[in-house]
Amino acid sequence: MFAERIRGLRKENGETQQSMADRVGVSQKTVGSWETGDRLPSLDALSKIADAYCVTTDYLLGRAESTQFYKHSIGIINGEDIIKVTTSPDPPTDEEKARSIAQLKRKAALDIDRSKPKRFPKTIDELKALIEQTLDERERNL
Repeated sequence: MFAERIRGLRKENGETQQSMADRVGVSQKTVGSWETGDRLPSLDALSKIADAYCVTTDYLLGRAESTQFYKHSIGIINGEDIIKVTTSPDPPTDEEKARSIAQLKRKAALDIDRSKPKRFPKTIDELKALIEQTLDERERNL
């Protein structure tokens, strides 16, 4: 599937194997071996191909039929509309929206924790205060 997809993208864009190779940063021989199915690209090369041709890696690998991206609103956090980009024209289910929002909130909480300088409490009271402060901040971010 990959060989057909990559050859099709190259031809649709009126490119030679060499021009595709130049865009992706590989040799013409490498592109030729991809198109014949003799070799598969590295993950880095796969990502570069997807970026160069504005398609998803799922499309290149035959896991998606569409090269088109769709934007779906999944909710509002702190007054901002959160958009999920997919290759499916069908909007996400309520369960998928809830799962995506929960993942974003967990990531935000982790990012806040990582941005703080690490200071070790010297007393039990300092430890209790630090725990209380961390819990309050996480609660505000959820």
